[in-house]
Order: sequence, then structure tokens, then C-alpha cells
Amino acid sequence: MLINPRIIGIAAVAIGAGVAAVAGKIIKDAYTFDEEGYNKKGYDKDGFDREGFNKSGYGRDGYDREGFNKKGFDREGFGRDGFDKEGFDRRGFDRDGYDREGFDALGRNFYGYTREDYAETGYDPEGYDIHGYDADGYDRSGYDAQGYDADGYSACGYDADGYDRDGYNVYGYDARGFDKQGYNDSGYDADGYNAFGRDHYGYDRDGFDGAGRDREGFDRDGFNIQGRDRDGFDRSGFDRDGYDREGYDSRGFDSRGYDRRGYDEDGLDSDGAFDPED
Repeated sequence: MLINPRIIGIAAVAIGAGVAAVAGKIIKDAYTFDEEGYNKKGYDKDGFDREGFNKSGYGRDGYDREGFNKKGFDREGFGRDGFDKEGFDRRGFDRDGYDREGFDALGRNFYGYTREDYAETGYDPEGYDIHGYDADGYDRSGYDAQGYDADGYSACGYDADGYDRDGYNVYGYDARGFDKQGYNDSGYDADGYNAFGRDHYGYDRDGFDGAGRDREGFDRDGFNIQGRDRDGFDRSGFDRDGYDREGYDSRGFDSRGYDRRGYDEDGLDSDGAFDPED
């Protein structure tokens, strides 16, 4: 069956008009208010219903129908559990039953003393004030208000700077950054050597690398990879020109051709005289 394109076009226009009409009605309803100032959904221009609450359930002052704000506290500052931000109820007692001074409903503190026990000297019979500190400022456990003992260490064993009695922090490093074995977090000691005795460049404490050569390329015997020492002599004691440290070659002649006695290989001295021993 063939469908007339004109009919399809008319239908599409009709559908579009219908959608637009519905959308327009929704928008119109949202911005149309009755004589009392409420729209069809029952909210005023500020978003509050006839009882004064918004869609989230909070009134203009920020409290819900039960009287609590978004943080869970009522107008007097108490939470749904009956305690304020500091942990005290409407009577002024905490969850353990003590008021801000540490006394319960019967007027006694955790240690069984009353306010009268502190009235004369400010301290109880054991020598502690109403807050639990002695004349030196330490509690019954030996810690001051900051949590440190007379030696300056907390119950966890660390001082105000974070070091224990041996001088190490919670990560095991001292003030210089070295652990109990003497290595820093990179694995090197104060002299710059690791547990294998090598520095950052791979040299040991004697200055030699894994191949047995120092920073200048000489081995422990003092020779480089070409087999020569710092003066240029090989292991046999001769330089590149073939002379020893005294200036003589393997046959015993110097660069001028004379031996240690001053004679050349023909037995003549520099004046041309023969060696009398020949």
C-alpha cells in the first residue's frame, strides 16, 4: 500500500505541534502562580510550598520538618542523638555521663572525688587538680596537656619533633635522614656508600669500580686498560719509546745510544775512545 507523502507531512506537523503544546503548557504551569502565589505543583517563586519547605524538605531558615539542618543539628545545636558538636547532651553530660568539668550527675568525677575535695587547695587527696593534672602539669599517667612525659615523649614514644628515644622517627630515620643501619632512604650512608660498599657511580671505598678500575681508569696495580701506569710505563717498566725509568732500552742503551758506562754498542765513548774493558 502506498502512503501519500503529503499525509505523512501533515501528521508530522501535527505531532510537532502537539509536543510543543505540551512543553509550552509545562513551562506555563511552572511560571503561572495563583492568587496566593503558588504554581500548579504548590511552590512559590522562591521554591517553597505552602508549609514553607522546599523540594529538599528544608524551610527558609534551613531546618527540616523535624527541626534539623543539613548537618543534623537542631536550632539549639543538638543532633538527632541528643548531643551537641562537643559531645554533650541538653543536661550538659557527655556519653559517659560526665559534665564539662568531669563530674557525673551525683557530683563525682571518674576518680570518685567531688568538687569539695578540690575546694581547699585546688587538688584532690592524690595531688591532682580538677582537670587531672598535678602541680608539675602531669596527669596520673605522667603526661602533660600536650601528651608528653617529663622526658618529652608521648605515649607512643615520640617527641614533639617526631623522634623516639633512640632518635628515629616513625619511618625509622634520624634527624639527618639515616636509618639504624646508617643508610638514607636512597640506600646510601653518610659517606655516600650503599650496603654493597659502592657510591652513586659504582666505586668502592678504595675508589675502584666493579671492573677494578679507579675514576682515571687505572687498576689496583696502577695500570690502565692499555697496560701503562700514570707515568706511561708498561708492566715491564718501559715507556712508549722503549726506555725504562732510568732512560735505557731493553739492551741497556739510552736515547743517544750509550750504555750506563757511557759506551755505545761499538764500544766507543762520546769522545770516540774504546772501552778499555773490551
